[in-house]
Amino acid sequence: MSNRSVDARAACFSAALFALGNPIATVVAQELDFSLTPQTVYTTAGGVAVFHGQIKNISNFEIFLNGTYSFVASPPLALDDEPFFDNTPISLQPHDSFTGVLFYVGVDSSALADLYEGFFEIEGGHDGSAFDPLARSQFFVGVAESSVPIAEPVASGLMALMGLWSYYVFRRTRREPATRSTV
Repeated sequence: MSNRSVDARAACFSAALFALGNPIATVVAQELDFSLTPQTVYTTAGGVAVFHGQIKNISNFEIFLNGTYSFVASPPLALDDEPFFDNTPISLQPHDSFTGVLFYVGVDSSALADLYEGFFEIEGGHDGSAFDPLARSQFFVGVAESSVPIAEPVASGLMALMGLWSYYVFRRTRREPATRSTV
Protein backbone atom coordinates (compact mmCIF):
# COMPACT_ATOMS: atom_id res chain seq x y z
CA MET A 1 0.00 0.00 0.00
CA SER A 2 1.45 3.36 -0.97
CA ASN A 3 1.77 6.34 1.32
CA ARG A 4 -0.64 8.22 -0.93
CA SER A 5 -3.52 5.78 -0.29
CA VAL A 6 -2.80 5.78 3.47
CA ASP A 7 -2.92 9.60 3.45
CA ALA A 8 -6.18 9.56 1.49
CA ARG A 9 -7.75 7.11 3.94
CA ALA A 10 -6.59 9.21 6.90
CA ALA A 11 -8.02 12.33 5.28
CA CYS A 12 -11.37 10.58 4.67
CA PHE A 13 -11.41 9.31 8.27
CA SER A 14 -10.64 12.80 9.60
CA ALA A 15 -13.36 14.34 7.44
CA ALA A 16 -15.87 11.75 8.66
CA LEU A 17 -14.96 12.48 12.29
CA PHE A 18 -15.30 16.21 11.64
CA ALA A 19 -18.70 15.75 9.96
CA LEU A 20 -20.05 13.47 12.69
CA GLY A 21 -18.53 15.27 15.63
CA ASN A 22 -16.19 13.75 18.14
CA PRO A 23 -17.49 10.20 18.72
CA ILE A 24 -15.69 9.89 22.08
CA ALA A 25 -17.31 13.07 23.37
CA THR A 26 -20.68 11.81 22.15
CA VAL A 27 -20.27 8.57 24.07
CA VAL A 28 -19.11 10.36 27.23
CA ALA A 29 -22.02 12.83 27.03
CA GLN A 30 -24.44 9.92 27.24
CA GLU A 31 -22.89 8.79 30.51
CA LEU A 32 -23.79 11.85 32.56
CA ASP A 33 -27.26 13.17 33.44
CA PHE A 34 -27.34 16.87 34.33
CA SER A 35 -30.28 19.08 35.28
CA LEU A 36 -30.81 22.46 36.91
CA THR A 37 -33.54 22.93 39.51
CA PRO A 38 -35.15 25.30 38.76
CA GLN A 39 -34.05 26.11 35.23
CA THR A 40 -35.24 29.74 35.58
CA VAL A 41 -34.21 31.94 38.52
CA TYR A 42 -35.62 35.44 39.09
CA THR A 43 -33.77 38.37 40.61
CA THR A 44 -33.54 42.15 40.30
CA ALA A 45 -30.95 44.39 38.67
CA GLY A 46 -27.88 44.32 40.91
CA GLY A 47 -28.89 40.92 42.33
CA VAL A 48 -27.49 37.42 42.09
CA ALA A 49 -29.22 34.30 40.75
CA VAL A 50 -28.14 31.05 42.45
CA PHE A 51 -28.43 27.87 40.35
CA HIS A 52 -28.75 24.45 41.95
CA GLY A 53 -28.51 21.24 40.01
CA GLN A 54 -28.02 17.51 39.98
CA ILE A 55 -25.21 15.67 38.22
CA LYS A 56 -25.57 11.90 37.95
CA ASN A 57 -23.16 9.36 36.52
CA ILE A 58 -25.39 6.92 34.63
CA SER A 59 -22.49 4.81 33.35
CA ASN A 60 -20.50 1.89 34.69
CA PHE A 61 -17.26 3.93 34.72
CA GLU A 62 -15.81 6.65 36.92
CA ILE A 63 -16.40 10.10 35.36
CA PHE A 64 -14.09 13.02 36.19
CA LEU A 65 -15.63 16.51 36.43
CA ASN A 66 -12.67 18.62 35.30
CA GLY A 67 -14.10 21.92 34.13
CA THR A 68 -16.95 24.04 32.86
CA TYR A 69 -17.85 26.07 29.80
CA SER A 70 -20.66 28.61 29.86
CA PHE A 71 -22.35 31.41 27.99
CA VAL A 72 -24.47 34.27 29.34
CA ALA A 73 -25.72 37.52 27.86
CA SER A 74 -22.92 40.03 28.37
CA PRO A 75 -22.46 42.65 29.82
CA PRO A 76 -25.60 42.70 32.00
CA LEU A 77 -24.89 39.16 33.29
CA ALA A 78 -21.71 37.54 34.62
CA LEU A 79 -21.45 33.84 35.47
CA ASP A 80 -19.35 32.68 38.43
CA ASP A 81 -18.59 28.94 38.31
CA GLU A 82 -16.57 28.91 41.54
CA PRO A 83 -19.33 26.96 43.38
CA PHE A 84 -18.91 24.12 40.86
CA PHE A 85 -15.23 23.76 41.76
CA ASP A 86 -15.86 24.27 45.49
CA ASN A 87 -18.83 21.93 45.84
CA THR A 88 -18.72 19.09 43.31
CA PRO A 89 -16.53 16.03 43.79
CA ILE A 90 -13.51 15.56 41.53
CA SER A 91 -15.18 12.50 40.06
CA LEU A 92 -18.38 10.49 40.28
CA GLN A 93 -18.28 6.74 40.68
CA PRO A 94 -20.74 4.65 38.64
CA HIS A 95 -24.36 5.59 39.48
CA ASP A 96 -23.29 8.23 42.04
CA SER A 97 -24.76 11.71 41.96
CA PHE A 98 -24.18 15.20 43.33
CA THR A 99 -26.88 17.76 44.15
CA GLY A 100 -26.06 21.31 45.20
CA VAL A 101 -25.14 24.84 44.16
CA LEU A 102 -23.32 24.84 40.81
CA PHE A 103 -22.96 28.48 39.80
CA TYR A 104 -24.05 32.07 40.35
CA VAL A 105 -25.15 34.62 37.79
CA GLY A 106 -24.57 38.22 38.81
CA VAL A 107 -26.85 40.83 37.25
CA ASP A 108 -25.45 44.30 36.60
CA SER A 109 -27.36 47.14 38.26
CA SER A 110 -27.97 48.68 34.82
CA ALA A 111 -29.67 45.53 33.43
CA LEU A 112 -33.11 46.03 31.96
CA ALA A 113 -36.05 43.93 33.11
CA ASP A 114 -36.06 40.92 30.77
CA LEU A 115 -35.57 37.17 30.54
CA TYR A 116 -31.93 36.37 29.73
CA GLU A 117 -30.71 33.01 28.41
CA GLY A 118 -27.49 31.08 28.87
CA PHE A 119 -26.04 27.60 29.12
CA PHE A 120 -23.74 25.77 31.50
CA GLU A 121 -21.64 22.84 30.30
CA ILE A 122 -19.68 20.31 32.36
CA GLU A 123 -16.38 19.09 30.91
CA GLY A 124 -14.34 16.04 31.85
CA GLY A 125 -14.13 12.39 30.97
CA HIS A 126 -12.60 9.09 32.00
CA ASP A 127 -9.45 10.64 33.50
CA GLY A 128 -8.33 13.78 35.31
CA SER A 129 -6.92 15.43 32.19
CA ALA A 130 -9.95 15.06 29.88
CA PHE A 131 -11.98 18.12 28.93
CA ASP A 132 -14.63 16.56 26.72
CA PRO A 133 -18.12 18.07 26.87
CA LEU A 134 -20.06 15.79 29.21
CA ALA A 135 -23.43 17.52 29.60
CA ARG A 136 -25.05 20.89 28.99
CA SER A 137 -28.10 22.59 30.44
CA GLN A 138 -29.82 25.73 29.31
CA PHE A 139 -30.84 28.26 31.97
CA PHE A 140 -32.73 31.53 32.21
CA VAL A 141 -32.34 34.56 34.47
CA GLY A 142 -35.46 36.66 34.86
CA VAL A 143 -34.62 40.23 35.80
CA ALA A 144 -37.54 42.10 37.37
CA GLU A 145 -37.96 45.79 38.13
CA SER A 146 -35.98 46.71 41.26
CA SER A 147 -39.05 48.10 43.01
CA VAL A 148 -42.42 46.46 42.58
CA PRO A 149 -45.24 48.99 42.97
CA ILE A 150 -48.27 48.01 45.04
CA ALA A 151 -51.41 47.85 42.95
CA GLU A 152 -53.82 50.74 43.66
CA PRO A 153 -56.71 48.59 44.99
CA VAL A 154 -54.36 46.81 47.38
CA ALA A 155 -52.90 50.09 48.60
CA SER A 156 -56.39 51.54 49.17
CA GLY A 157 -57.44 48.45 51.13
CA LEU A 158 -54.34 48.63 53.29
CA MET A 159 -54.99 52.28 54.02
CA ALA A 160 -58.59 51.50 55.02
CA LEU A 161 -57.46 48.69 57.36
CA MET A 162 -54.86 50.93 58.98
CA GLY A 163 -57.52 53.63 59.48
CA LEU A 164 -59.89 51.16 61.16
CA TRP A 165 -57.13 49.84 63.39
CA SER A 166 -56.16 53.39 64.43
CA TYR A 167 -59.79 54.21 65.25
CA TYR A 168 -60.10 51.02 67.33
CA VAL A 169 -56.93 51.78 69.30
CA PHE A 170 -58.04 55.39 69.85
CA ARG A 171 -61.53 54.34 71.05
CA ARG A 172 -60.10 51.65 73.32
CA THR A 173 -57.81 54.08 75.12
CA ARG A 174 -60.67 56.57 75.58
CA ARG A 175 -62.99 53.95 77.14
CA GLU A 176 -60.76 53.20 80.07
CA PRO A 177 -62.30 54.81 83.12
CA ALA A 178 -60.43 57.76 84.46
CA THR A 179 -59.50 57.53 88.09
CA ARG A 180 -60.72 60.43 90.20
CA SER A 181 -59.07 61.28 93.35
CA THR A 182 -61.28 61.96 96.28
CA VAL A 183 -59.87 64.13 98.99
